[in-house]
Amino acid sequence: MRPTKKITLSAMMCALSVAVLALGAVFEALDLTAAALASICIAFIYIEIGAPHTYIAWLCTTLLSFLFFPQSLLWIEYLLLFGLYPILKGYIEKLPRILWWPIKLAVYNLCLFLMTEGMSLILGVDFLGINGDFRNLFSMGAAIWWESPLILWIVANIAFIAYDLFLTVVVLIYLRKYRPKLQKYLK
Repeated sequence: MRPTKKITLSAMMCALSVAVLALGAVFEALDLTAAALASICIAFIYIEIGAPHTYIAWLCTTLLSFLFFPQSLLWIEYLLLFGLYPILKGYIEKLPRILWWPIKLAVYNLCLFLMTEGMSLILGVDFLGINGDFRNLFSMGAAIWWESPLILWIVANIAFIAYDLFLTVVVLIYLRKYRPKLQKYLK
């Protein structure tokens, strides 16, 4: 593929990602869904163009979403997880299959920790409710089950597994059904 086509395709996917993230910024109940859908564009760039353009598109999408929607924290979610994960997933799945899930879950939990800490620093709110004391992270003494950090952590990991499977299915559908049809345009 010629360099001009690579840049054009990356820019188009970046614009599409920002448009999808705009929906999540306007309708805040859809922020995680919008970020997950925008990550498909990064996976597409990773498959068709390769790593250098993928990193640039990820950073450009993050920067543009921050500039256009600074009031929304969607850009942090995209920067630390949803934009980065399709790239890391491509690298992780080149390793032996037995290592996939332990590495994916370790990466996700690190990103989740960085997201909550980043949002805590920006907003000055303790999202986990532990006030810097990690011994309370696994306490089950909450009045309502969803107020327990342990329950939230388990639900977040289950949601991540569903997201990973969703991304895998979308990539497989693209590779098997749509890539052969688009291949003549992407040369």
